[in-house]
Amino acid sequence: TTAEGKTYRIKLLLGTDAVHNNQHVVGTILFPHNTGLACTHNAANFFNQGYWTGINVKRSGFNYAFAPTVAVSHNPQWGRYYETMGQDDTMIAEYAKQFVKGLQNIQSNGTWSGVLGSVKHFFGDGTTIFGADEGNARVLNFKSYVNHNIQGYKGAIASEVGSVMCSYSAINGIPQAIGGWMGNLLRNKLNFDGFIISDYDEMRKY
Repeated sequence: TTAEGKTYRIKLLLGTDAVHNNQHVVGTILFPHNTGLACTHNAANFFNQGYWTGINVKRSGFNYAFAPTVAVSHNPQWGRYYETMGQDDTMIAEYAKQFVKGLQNIQSNGTWSGVLGSVKHFFGDGTTIFGADEGNARVLNFKSYVNHNIQGYKGAIASEVGSVMCSYSAINGIPQAIGGWMGNLLRNKLNFDGFIISDYDEMRKY
């Protein structure tokens, strides 16, 4: 309650990983890995995955899904290569757009029927040297690198995704969580106005 006497109801955000639907609940239908869905070249598959994920996550008591992963397929040595959406960044933009549209399911009157999405991991997943987890990406042509790896975020933002999870890796030795990418690129260039979260236990490392 404020000093003016107004009372606001603040709802908790309860988040869960949901990259293949609500995979923590026994009996929930699991969707194929992103690499498999991307092979169909059918963005409607991503919309359907997002839609049913939103429904199932909500039914289990959560209202926030750590999904989708919109990484470009780079190095198969990366342990989470299966989460990538292929190499066609134009298609990835559409896949992300449709997934978030289905997941959050925002109605014409502005109400949400789904759950909050968190597109991840900003950005350039799997481009680290030798595919090392939490490793370093060596980038020479930064403009080309950015353009190729942010299309999924553009698509997600076009569908009004509520949050972005930053990457646990580094670019040219600078950790992405503290390197200024969030403000300069995500906020100023992509005009993202939601909130940003770190990956699990990420900030402890810095």
